Amino acid sequence: SKYHGSFRCRLIVSPEPTGLAAILLPGGTPSLENHHAFTKLLATSGLICCVPENELFAQEYTNAQTSTEHRLEDLNAISEHLKELPQSNGKVVVIGFGNGGTLSYLSAARLSPDAAIIYQGRHIDKYLNEGRTINCQTVFHVGSQDLEIAGEVDHKIHAALIGKFNIAIYKYEAGHAFADEQDKLNYVPEAADKAHERTLNFLKQLV
Repeated sequence: SKYHGSFRCRLIVSPEPTGLAAILLPGGTPSLENHHAFTKLLATSGLICCVPENELFAQEYTNAQTSTEHRLEDLNAISEHLKELPQSNGKVVVIGFGNGGTLSYLSAARLSPDAAIIYQGRHIDKYLNEGRTINCQTVFHVGSQDLEIAGEVDHKIHAALIGKFNIAIYKYEAGHAFADEQDKLNYVPEAADKAHERTLNFLKQLV
């Protein structure tokens, strides 16, 4: 890391890798537990999956701007490392949930991933002015009943992003954290499965 020494990443490599690498940012905690089935789906589909075990990635995005810059520097370092793996084809996609979804969005705006996928991104409305700089293919998965991005916030997001040809926004009959397998209150299997299916079909186009 450029700012605070080294940190560990968990790496899952398929026996028959396609070459595409995915950085997974679970959000509330840097762990695979909340999205175990989804990670397994990606890995068995041939993706190289990487989960950084760095507490910075699990924090809220209302912290100082320098902290956001630190996270993006770390994320860029991970991306460059993945590109050097012998199994890699040089393409990296960032997939984030919750707070991790916000980092995925910011990586699309400020870094150069091949694609970004955002599940339930939090506080993205604070960074909508950066949407104009997103040039990679970007997919949003949003719960239509998510109170954090309902009403005016939802209108702002659509007004800022929906007109860009490289950005797709999908809505589901669900609330916040609908794809979090460990959140029994909010997890909606039907919505999560549909979102994951769309994600996987999208990623296959990058191989």
